Amino acid sequence: ARTGTSSQTNIPITKNVETTKSTGFSTVEQATPRVVQITDSSVDAVSLTITVPSLQSVSDKGDIFGTEVQLEIAVQYSGGSYSTVVSGNAGTITGRTPDAYIRDYLINLDGAFPVNIKVTRVTADSASSKLVNAFQFNSYVEIKYDQRTYANSALVGLKVDAEQFTSIPTRKYLVKGIKVKVPHNVTSVNADGSLNYSGTFNGTLGAAQYTNDPAWCLYDLLTSDRYGLGSHIQESSLDKFSFYQASVYCAEQVDDGTGTGSTEPRFSCNVAIQNQQEAYNVINQMCSVFRSMPFWSAGALTISQDSPKDSSYLFTLANVLEGGFTYSNTSQKARPTVVIAKYLDLELRDINYVEQIDTANQARYGSVVKNIDSFACTSRGQASRLAKWMLYMSNVEREVVTFSCAMDAGVLVRPGQVIEIADELKSGERRGGRIVSATTTAITVDDITGLSFSVGSTLSAILSDGSVENKPVSGISGSVISVSSAFTSAPQTNSVWIYQTTDILTSTWRVLAIEERDRAFYTITASQYNSGKSVSYTHLTLPTSDLV
Repeated sequence: ARTGTSSQTNIPITKNVETTKSTGFSTVEQATPRVVQITDSSVDAVSLTITVPSLQSVSDKGDIFGTEVQLEIAVQYSGGSYSTVVSGNAGTITGRTPDAYIRDYLINLDGAFPVNIKVTRVTADSASSKLVNAFQFNSYVEIKYDQRTYANSALVGLKVDAEQFTSIPTRKYLVKGIKVKVPHNVTSVNADGSLNYSGTFNGTLGAAQYTNDPAWCLYDLLTSDRYGLGSHIQESSLDKFSFYQASVYCAEQVDDGTGTGSTEPRFSCNVAIQNQQEAYNVINQMCSVFRSMPFWSAGALTISQDSPKDSSYLFTLANVLEGGFTYSNTSQKARPTVVIAKYLDLELRDINYVEQIDTANQARYGSVVKNIDSFACTSRGQASRLAKWMLYMSNVEREVVTFSCAMDAGVLVRPGQVIEIADELKSGERRGGRIVSATTTAITVDDITGLSFSVGSTLSAILSDGSVENKPVSGISGSVISVSSAFTSAPQTNSVWIYQTTDILTSTWRVLAIEERDRAFYTITASQYNSGKSVSYTHLTLPTSDLV
């Protein structure tokens, strides 16, 4: 076997050139060993052909029995001493045959040339016509193996006995994979391949290590010049911090679903990509392992993961174009109630399946089965979590909203971000608008008609750095809303405010796509989002504490 280094040697199994030569000898007698010399230094091995014309013995009563003959083969390199390479049982031919029997002996050469190969008869010569056990050394084959080393590729060579198999057997291997660069603040790699971090990531990567962290496996695929996109994508064009954030979420230990209390990393990537494929497809497949989507933003490739996030922007009818918010949904007939996930079971060394059922919806709508392929998954627990996530997304986070906005919001919102929407056409009340002026504790709004103070109400606003912050409301006076604790900085003038009470809250959405229109407007498409999805989907037959 070869481990895939750049300087590995070839495996001497595949024959490239075979040249058959005659020895000019006849029967090999005990007193006269036969010697052939190999002078071609490019020869890697020699196959000696030993022929037994007949092998049997006859008793005085005429009964015919089997017998045996023993030989030895020795090799001499460049005039040195002979070294025996075949003897004992390996050099013994036993049985009975009235016809010719041929046996080949393969001798690998690993010394200096010229090489002498000597065949010696160990068994005494037969002195009776009733004992026939002579053998001949008439020919040999000089073998030159394939010299290709397949550098940087793991390589295994097997040689099996044809007597044991009727056809070439199927082979399966458990490989460790390749080393990939990981962040400088990785303290150790766990036995399960996940990473342990300490301290703050400063944007630099350390030495390559064995890991199955899907974020850094994707990063390696994107930057490798040999098997990835390194000739098209530079490391400076990748947002390392988004990869790091995704990796931390992937490495978090969750219940493995076996019921034993043991844990495993949330996402692992265990796959051998053996065929050339479209780059777009491979990137999306790798991102699917850890529920992420890639997108190009501000001159860098970024990934956004479906993981718990705070709101990044606010939308009301005050900052969207005419037409407002358009909502769409999927047909109930298309929503699965049963999801079957396929994965590679390392114990079985074969494909296995795990099933998740939405029992409540199944009882109401029947069994609508969806089969999914858990790409790069070798964990039953991870496949189970993927099936749960698919059920949840199909039956709970199923609504999609589309709206258009001006440039001030369109250039800030990115795919994967979580946004809040206060739609007065859905809630029945206007709870948002534009900020006229603001301090850290008092916000003057554009219109406060119909708004009254209630205990437990909160105010959300966009701060000067573009972040969203939510504060408890202490009172409303005229067009001024006061908060009980100060914002980190004064909200931006003309930005959006949203007022929430215990009975009317905003809806949260995860941005899927942003499309620029006419260089002035942007169309945003987002899907329904619930940050508490890990514990909210109770219809499943298994616990959902590790859904995300």
